Amino acid sequence: MVTDIIHSDSRGESIKLIGYGTVKEVLPNGMLNIKLTGSDIIKCAPLLPKHLGVIPKIKQGVFVLSATHKKSLPNDQIINGYWVGPLISQLDKLEDEDAESAKSLLTEGPTKTGKDIDNIPKAKGLYPSDDDISLQGRGSGDLILKEKQTVLRIAKFKNDNRLKFNNNSIGYLQLKDNEDNSSTVNVVANKINLISHNGVRKYDLTNREKLITEETQKEINETAQSIVYGEKLVQFLSLVKQYVQSHVHPYHGMPSDPAQTNIDINNFELESILNKNIKTN
Repeated sequence: MVTDIIHSDSRGESIKLIGYGTVKEVLPNGMLNIKLTGSDIIKCAPLLPKHLGVIPKIKQGVFVLSATHKKSLPNDQIINGYWVGPLISQLDKLEDEDAESAKSLLTEGPTKTGKDIDNIPKAKGLYPSDDDISLQGRGSGDLILKEKQTVLRIAKFKNDNRLKFNNNSIGYLQLKDNEDNSSTVNVVANKINLISHNGVRKYDLTNREKLITEETQKEINETAQSIVYGEKLVQFLSLVKQYVQSHVHPYHGMPSDPAQTNIDINNFELESILNKNIKTN
């Protein structure tokens, strides 16, 4: 196969250095049982360090680098090695592309399937450009480092369609290096919660698997305090200040005259001061 790299050993005999295989079993500590083309299943260790935690799924394709060889084995098969992968043919197939489909990148693989993402208008912005440095998740999240900004995103797909950009409810944290050498951080989402371990109201924020469970999230959404709109609050306080300074009582113990300021205060919608999409404890 074209993906094999052949090298001669000290006896001048050809041995296989690199092969392509299918993950058959995921073992502890990043070990994989892999079936090479036309071979038995072999056990392989990860080539990359554990700091980079990407473990292929069963049926995904990986490259295997030979660790040792045994000439007596049929077809010079690798008897153990190191894996690198999974091989993915296109970014929209990051979740679970199988080994056979991924081989479309290789000369001996099938004809490439799927449309070129760059030619799909609705997919524009979903995936990093060639100039970006990025970490792409299997789901709807990623981290993209551009020249002048860094963006952490979630819910980037519209209705879970990996070829449609979510322009309604994508969530992201954007750090920008501005032209005047200042910096800007934008936090964008449908709901934003600023929660402290030491807040007035306590929540369970340290679930071992999810950190914040669905039950706790619902509790936060329902009981955390809304942040106020600053300018809206100042508008109301200005009315109160104007009323205190200018209202007149016709006689002692009688209500003040119904001036316009008094009317404006009584008609002011206090709920309009609250931003119920940004909460804190």
